[in-house]
Amino acid sequence: MQPESEVSTWPYRVEGLGPFKLLDVAVTCDASEHELAIAVVNRDRERAHPTTIQLTDAATMTEIVAYEVNGADPDTVNSFEQPHAVDVQEHRLDQKGQSISYTFAPHSFTLLCVHLA
Repeated sequence: MQPESEVSTWPYRVEGLGPFKLLDVAVTCDASEHELAIAVVNRDRERAHPTTIQLTDAATMTEIVAYEVNGADPDTVNSFEQPHAVDVQEHRLDQKGQSISYTFAPHSFTLLCVHLA
């Protein structure tokens, strides 16, 4: 089905609400476990975006692990011939404090798992 010929029963349209920011971010907190989950989609097809994440309370970010889902370009898909064309890379960040820096790769989804002290 071609996008211009798709018919949806969803009554809400978002195409007229833009332009949208290139980083789409959602955060959840598990206070009992002292964990933050920061999910980020970099919509920019060509550029990485360096970013600073800063906490506004007294907590300190300690152990930080980034899980990045990405491929060679936004149209890349996994197949039987190339089952890891789009894959997850794990990176441990050597940063601590109330503010950290991270560069989100082009056309990527990244989950930052952050332990709070």
